[in-house]
Amino acid sequence: MYVKKLIMKGTSMKKLGLCLLAIALVLSLAGCSTIANLLNSDFDASLYVKGKLDVMYVGEASDEFFDILEDGGRESATEQYEEVMEIQYKYLTSYYMDIYTEYLSEETVDLCMGVVKDIYAKANYEVAAANKAEDGSFNVNVTVTPITILVDFFDKYYDALYDDYYEKYYEAFNAEMSDEEYEDLLSDSEEYYTTLVFTKLREMIDNGELSYGKPEIFVVRVYEESKNLFTVSDTDITSIDSIIMTYPS
Repeated sequence: MYVKKLIMKGTSMKKLGLCLLAIALVLSLAGCSTIANLLNSDFDASLYVKGKLDVMYVGEASDEFFDILEDGGRESATEQYEEVMEIQYKYLTSYYMDIYTEYLSEETVDLCMGVVKDIYAKANYEVAAANKAEDGSFNVNVTVTPITILVDFFDKYYDALYDDYYEKYYEAFNAEMSDEEYEDLLSDSEEYYTTLVFTKLREMIDNGELSYGKPEIFVVRVYEESKNLFTVSDTDITSIDSIIMTYPS
């Protein structure tokens, strides 16, 4: 008997691995200040951290952020934002919601990607002024207030959507069929289920049903990787990404 169920087993480790990959892509935007700026203590580590997060979740950042990068990085930032969103989309659909994305139409994928981008565009983080350490590195406090739209979705709407899906496909999946008929039915059911879920998430976003949880504070270390070339701790950024949106267990 085949009936789709949300299976959330082992999600924390899978999400961690995916986020590490996403962060690795973004961290190639290494920052470089001039020697004059370093001597005048003008390097703004707080601006640098905020720019990194803005690129990850919004796909853009301030002109001041790009000015302190070695090569400007605007084109690279756009590419890496798309890569990060693709990874977040794959995690939410394939790993968390147990959706077979290979059966989805281009239109449905676009729906899902649009929802994912709009959710992460609402990421709530506040970057405080940097504190310079004795070794020349900087510690930057970042307060993250996690998005809880998925918590609300499952609490308020999921059961009704699942009942809709179940009633439509239960008998069909229990009937005798050929392999070709099964593939067609699977493709149709994945489209239907995914459209139900992400249309409701889209409605929640459009209706202002995007709430937040309790804030947490993280310390991000910015250090000089080589002369005049600054970077951030990928572990610290990954820690932020791990709670930027709450996944119900």
